[in-house]
Amino acid sequence: MAPLVTSPPARRSRTAALPLPPAKSYVEPIMNCGSCGVQNVDYATTCYSCGGAIGSTFGKVSAASAPHSAGSLAQVQVRVQARKLSALPTIVLILIGLAIVPRIFRGLESWLDRAVTPPAEEQAAAPVEEAAPAPPSEPSFGDASESSLAPEERDGFLLSAFVWVYPDERPDRKLRFGDVIRGQSEIKGFEISGDNRINVTVAFAFRDPNGVPVEPIKPNQLDQPSQSDTLYSSFEYTIPEAGPVGTYDLELGIADAVSGRSTVFHRTVEAVAD
Repeated sequence: MAPLVTSPPARRSRTAALPLPPAKSYVEPIMNCGSCGVQNVDYATTCYSCGGAIGSTFGKVSAASAPHSAGSLAQVQVRVQARKLSALPTIVLILIGLAIVPRIFRGLESWLDRAVTPPAEEQAAAPVEEAAPAPPSEPSFGDASESSLAPEERDGFLLSAFVWVYPDERPDRKLRFGDVIRGQSEIKGFEISGDNRINVTVAFAFRDPNGVPVEPIKPNQLDQPSQSDTLYSSFEYTIPEAGPVGTYDLELGIADAVSGRSTVFHRTVEAVAD
């Protein structure tokens, strides 16, 4: 049989368990913001979160507890988030202002332009040099209803071309009362001044067989830059409804102020009764 080995009975200790010394507490400066409650470093004078002025506050903190409790951190986070949300309207207003300000400046610039620039009717019109009239196109001769006459020269002037244009229903070249007779002429021989200008007065007079003008005589003065050595003219007259019959005379008067010369050409048509 194996020997039975037993341990000696345990002795009860007569020494009572000594209690642990109480945890020491310490005092440290706590810089809490009076506005948002966020704790700052002990030397801070303004809150890093909200920017408010703060002062040191002393309090006891247990050695077994952390400087910040979970509850205090949550409160701080909520306050910080609330401040961020409260800043959103300001940001929105800034963005709206950035969008509106350029339009305001453009409108102000347009208003200033209208205020400074006078209306068009008040602005002095720039002097525009009047262009000399272009010479009329040369008349066409040789139509069946036309009667061309030979050139004629008088006092240095040349009636280089002249034509009567009869109504189509008058192939016999005999006018009736109320008919309209037209004509064209070309006159040369006037002089041109040293500054390349002409000063010519032309006066046509259509007289009935009694020498009475059928229409008032209206002289036409051409005082202008020279564009051609030929004066082209066209005219139109009506045989009076009451006649009389006979020879109607067209006087072509021309006076040249540059050379001091003048003359009168005559061309006639016949009017008969129906």
